[in-house]
Amino acid sequence: MRHIVVTGVRQIGKSTLVNRYLEELAVPYAGYRTCCIFMTNVGPIYAMEDIQTGEREVISAYVNGKIQGIPSTFDEFGAGVIQRAMSSDAAVLLFDEIGRFEHSSHKFLLALDAAFASGKQVIAVLKKEELPHLIKIRKREDILFLDLDSISRQEAWMYLTKEGGV
Repeated sequence: MRHIVVTGVRQIGKSTLVNRYLEELAVPYAGYRTCCIFMTNVGPIYAMEDIQTGEREVISAYVNGKIQGIPSTFDEFGAGVIQRAMSSDAAVLLFDEIGRFEHSSHKFLLALDAAFASGKQVIAVLKKEELPHLIKIRKREDILFLDLDSISRQEAWMYLTKEGGV
């Protein structure tokens, strides 16, 4: 089993590809999705949604003229979502998206590391930035890494269906 990590520029279809793959895979999955809940003049405010419970917590805020992550939300709510997902009966863990807001959230990043080592398959959407926790994931040897800036979604789909077992 290999983990699947999809990256690319914003709005290129990363989540769409992953959701299509999960539909085809037709297995129970747990984890989280991020969703835009409000638009400011400098960008979107996001919430994290627990796939199992539907519960949402805001993960970013408009502070001093810019959008920033809320580390306590990642360390409390986010880490809890990941731990519940690992404890669930789901064979697949979805993390959509791993990005910049959580870079200083130690408990959340430890939970992500544990998820990749849990024996369950991780499917993750990764923000395309050069941050230590994102680089660490991209360098893992146990992932199928799909960069939608380098290959088309159709090519990525062929890799998924060949490597992923659909």
